[in-house]
Amino acid sequence: MTTRFTRKLSYGRKVLLAAAALAAVGVPIGIGVMTPQPSHAQVAAPAVAAPAFEVASVKASSPQAVGVRRRRDPGLLDYGNESLISILADAYNVDWQLISGPSWLPAARYDIVAKIPQGAPASQVPAMLQRLLSERLKVKVHHETKVTDCYVLAVGRASPKLERAKDAPAADQDDRNVTVTFGKASSSASRPADGFHRLENVRPPETGFQAVGVTMTKFSVLLKSYVQLPVFDSTGLQGAYNFTFQFDDGPEGREPPYYYPPALFTAIEHLGLKLEARRVPVDHLVVDHVEKIPIEN
Repeated sequence: MTTRFTRKLSYGRKVLLAAAALAAVGVPIGIGVMTPQPSHAQVAAPAVAAPAFEVASVKASSPQAVGVRRRRDPGLLDYGNESLISILADAYNVDWQLISGPSWLPAARYDIVAKIPQGAPASQVPAMLQRLLSERLKVKVHHETKVTDCYVLAVGRASPKLERAKDAPAADQDDRNVTVTFGKASSSASRPADGFHRLENVRPPETGFQAVGVTMTKFSVLLKSYVQLPVFDSTGLQGAYNFTFQFDDGPEGREPPYYYPPALFTAIEHLGLKLEARRVPVDHLVVDHVEKIPIEN
């Protein structure tokens, strides 16, 4: 039997979710794919010829482990005490809220350290992770299309008030990996790091970000941490942009799904965009089989 997963996030958790430097593979914090897929279409295990890590270690995390570690550099994928549902979200490029499976997926935590082959593009890492999960945890999945409550980010009535970034992101950049930096963007002559930089000159309940080199998909991922439903980019705006936005985050302790900051929607409108609630066909990932205990390294 499969179970849908829901969870309520504190403000600190919202920042951690949005901060998906998450230090690495994306958030997990990610979004699903609105393109309908054949219902109940079985997804075969990765073929032998599929890309693979040079070497990898998969272990159940210690019950005493505290915090979560997520890191990826050009040569290494590193999870520490990460939930299996978040790892699956990274591997299959889908929002964790769009994953169904055994009820223990959010609670099961693993340490994964894998060496990425030299020169392998970032776009191949999810396929490598899929193969690793298939081999070590015997993961089997299929896709189903379901009509789902979500938000859609679209262009408003006025022209978008966004500055196009001079340097376009790399072709294989992971748009689901969102970085939030505490403090203003660097004022040096060098280009500030891509991502969201929290504004320093605002006081709670106000919050705000300076976006640097951010795609609309990345912006959608950040917004998802506030509205707690999948957010899809439907703006049609290509490339990366710079912009600043701030809003009243509301009374402390007022959290989704019981409270959404209304000022967030107004701030988005000031950018010439809009965030609309819709019910649309969305691709869901269904976990048919997975083992709790990984095969030995």
